[in-house]
Amino acid sequence: MWTLLRSGSLSRRFAIASAILTAAAVLLVAATSLALVNHQHASALALLEQREAAFHARTVGNTLQTLASRMDEVAASPILATGLVDSAGRETYLAPFLNGLRQINGIPVQVLFTDFEGKPIAGNGVERFDPEQMAWLRASIDRGSESGAIFQRPGGAELVGVSLLRYSRTNTPEGALVYKLRMQDLRPTSSSDLEWKGRSPVTAGIEVPLAVPEKFRHLGLSLHVDTSGIGSVLESPWTQYGLIGGIAILLALVVFLLGSRLSLGLTQDLRKLERFAVELGKQGIGDRRAELAGSSETITLARAINQMLDRLQEQQARLQREHQRKDEFLAMLSHELRNPLAPISSAAQLLRVLFAGEPKIKQTSDVISRQVSHMTHLIDDLMDVSRVTRGLVTINQTDLELGAVLREAVEQITPVIEARRHRLLLDLAPHPVEVRGDRPRLIQVFANLLNNAAKYTPDGGELRLSLQQHGDTAIAEVCDNGIGIGPELLPEVFDLFTQGQRTPDRAQGGLGLGLTLVKKLVELHGGTVEAHSEGQGLGSRFIVRLPLLAAAGHCREQESPR
Repeated sequence: MWTLLRSGSLSRRFAIASAILTAAAVLLVAATSLALVNHQHASALALLEQREAAFHARTVGNTLQTLASRMDEVAASPILATGLVDSAGRETYLAPFLNGLRQINGIPVQVLFTDFEGKPIAGNGVERFDPEQMAWLRASIDRGSESGAIFQRPGGAELVGVSLLRYSRTNTPEGALVYKLRMQDLRPTSSSDLEWKGRSPVTAGIEVPLAVPEKFRHLGLSLHVDTSGIGSVLESPWTQYGLIGGIAILLALVVFLLGSRLSLGLTQDLRKLERFAVELGKQGIGDRRAELAGSSETITLARAINQMLDRLQEQQARLQREHQRKDEFLAMLSHELRNPLAPISSAAQLLRVLFAGEPKIKQTSDVISRQVSHMTHLIDDLMDVSRVTRGLVTINQTDLELGAVLREAVEQITPVIEARRHRLLLDLAPHPVEVRGDRPRLIQVFANLLNNAAKYTPDGGELRLSLQQHGDTAIAEVCDNGIGIGPELLPEVFDLFTQGQRTPDRAQGGLGLGLTLVKKLVELHGGTVEAHSEGQGLGSRFIVRLPLLAAAGHCREQESPR
C-alpha cells in the first residue's frame, strides 16, 4: 500500500489516498464527535447561564435606576417645596401625594419627607425609619450629598437613599426625601441574591455587577445567580451525537466516490499544465501559451497563466526599451558633460601662467583644476558604465600576475589613503597568481574597491588587501573597518546609482557608479564579486574571484570570439 502511495500516477495515488483518508475521517469523527458535542453542550450551558445572570442583573439595575429617577423627580416637585412653607395644607395635599409612592416596579418603598434638619414632615405611612437611619440622613444633609447606604436589620438588609431639595440661589439643602426598600424585594428569582461591599461572598454560581445610579455605585452592588438548575432545560447530547456520526459517515462515502471519479479527469488536465510549465522553464517566455481545455478550474488556471505570461512579456519588452533609452541617455549625457571640461581646464592653466604672482588667483586656479579632475573621473566612470551596459567594452586579455596588478592599484589610491591617515595591510600570496585579463581594467576594478574602502572608513581606519589561490580560482579581498553596509542596502550595492548615506561633509557618496562598473568588469573577465557586511559600523568585505590562467584559457576556448 505504501509503495503505491510513494510511486505511480497521480490519479492512482489520489484514489488510494482518498480511500485511506476517508476511512481515517470516519474513525476520527466517530471518536471525537462525543467530545465535541459535550464541549458544545457545556459551552451552550455556560452561555445560557451568563445570559440569564446578565438579564436578571439588568432587571435589578433598571429597577434601581427607576427608583432613583422617580425619587429625584418627586424631590424636584413643587408640591414638596410648597410643603416646606405651608404647614397648614400639608395634610391636604402632601400626605396623599406621598401615599401614591408606595411601590416602584411592584417593589414596596417607604418614603419620608423632612426639613433641612432631618425632622419628619410627612411620609407614605408604610414603616418607620429607625434612629440609625435618621442619623445617617442628617449626616447626608449636613454634607449636602445624595447617596445611599445598606443597613442590616433582623428582617433583612435595607437599602436607604436620599434625594435633596436645594435652594435655587445657594444650592444648599432645604429639605430631603429619604426612601428605603428591602434588599430581599429586589431579588428577581428565588435562586438569586444581592451582594455588596462588606458582605461575605458566595462562591457557587455567577456574580454580575449591577449598573446602578451614581449615588449607589460606592456600595459595590452585584447580583449572584445560582445556576445549578439551568442545565436541566438543555437536551441530552446523545441524540446530536448520533446525528453527527451518521452525517459524517454519509459525507465520507460521498467524498470518496466523487474524489475517485474526479481524480482521473483532474490529474489528466494537471499533467498537461505540468508539461507546459516544464517546457516554459526550459525555453523561457515566448509566444506559446497553455491550452484552454479540460475542467473549468483547469481552464481558469490556464487562462490565468496565459495572462501572466502576456503581462510578463509586455513588461520584459518595456523594460528592455527603457533600459536601452537609459543607456543611450547616459552615453549622450557623458559626452555632453565632457565637452566643456577641456576649455575649463585650459582656462584654469592659463590663469595660473598669466597670474603666477597672484596667490589668490593661483589658489582659485588650483580649485578649478581639482574639480575638473574630479568631474572628469566621474564622467569617465559614467561613460564606462554606459559602454559596459551596452556591450561596447572590449577586454584586451593578456597573461597577468594578479599580485602586480594589485600593487599598481595600491599606488593609484595611496594619496587618498595617506590623506585620510588610513593603515593599509597587504597580504599577498607568496607565489605568483596568474590570470588572464585586461590589465588597465583590473587595476581600475581594485582601485575602485580600495577607493570605496578608504572613502567609507573614518579617518585613521584600517584597510586590508589580500590575495590567495584556491583551486583554479584567484581570490582577492578588500576589507575595512568602516561604516559598513546596512542590510537593506547590501542586496542592491552593485546596482547602478546605489550609494551609501552621505555624511555632513559629503566625504562619502558619489553617483553610485564605482561598484556597478566593478561588477560588470569582473563579469567580463569570467569572475564574480561579492559584498559582505555584518551591519552598520561593522566594516565591509568585498571578495573578487577570477579564474586562474589555465581555467581562463579553458573558458575562453568554450566562448565564441567577440
